[in-house]
Amino acid sequence: MKVITTLAFNTIKALVRKKDFYVFVLMLLVVMVFLSLQKFAEVEEISRYLKDIGFYVLWIFSVIIAVSFSAKQLPQEIKEKTMVPLLTKPITRMELLLGRFLGSALAAGLAFTVFFALYLLVIILRAESLNGILFLQAYVLGVCLFSLICAISMYLSLRLTYSAAVTISLIIYFMVIWFGQTLGGMILSSQGILSAVLNILYYLIPHYEFYDLHVRIVHGWEALPLWVFGALLLYTAVYIAVILILSYQQIKNRIF
Repeated sequence: MKVITTLAFNTIKALVRKKDFYVFVLMLLVVMVFLSLQKFAEVEEISRYLKDIGFYVLWIFSVIIAVSFSAKQLPQEIKEKTMVPLLTKPITRMELLLGRFLGSALAAGLAFTVFFALYLLVIILRAESLNGILFLQAYVLGVCLFSLICAISMYLSLRLTYSAAVTISLIIYFMVIWFGQTLGGMILSSQGILSAVLNILYYLIPHYEFYDLHVRIVHGWEALPLWVFGALLLYTAVYIAVILILSYQQIKNRIF
């Protein structure tokens, strides 16, 4: 466990050294302050616009960091042959994988935490009403989402080049977000072989849209029922476990 935490800590330090992270923080702050000072359609109350656009911006920034950061962890070590010396020490392939994944997930979670805190701070300073439980759920599900994205990006990076892994990861994300619900409707209206194929596809793809609570936040809806929230946590854990097992098989095949 000490080896895994050490690797994770070193990965987090790499994020802190990246200038991109601070650029995103500054950009988000500028966007949130600009939105909070504006009027839309001559209306003073713009809380919905602020919550909607601000949440979308922080979400996209977090996705970019999660994908770009996690996709280069293992391939960089393989390319620079720094992984081989690591494996000659008392560290297993699984420990290396878990250490890099945990570090990437914590780094992405740290970035999301900073972005979410800025978002929440601006809303509080505007004296907007908050549903504490809903915002807590949105934060926890955000951390789960970016952990899942990190796992998938790392797996793709073991099969593709860095650029291709980043591109495919982002394509998967946006395709699922934009067309995930449409796919569900297509399944209900299809029959035969097409229905079977769509069902398989539906259950295999990572359902990123499940984690997005910004509509509930914008419109002030109630928090998710506890059983739904718990089911999402379980879904995340199982999906990540499967992806890490597949990644482990790839590491075994690529090293030595």
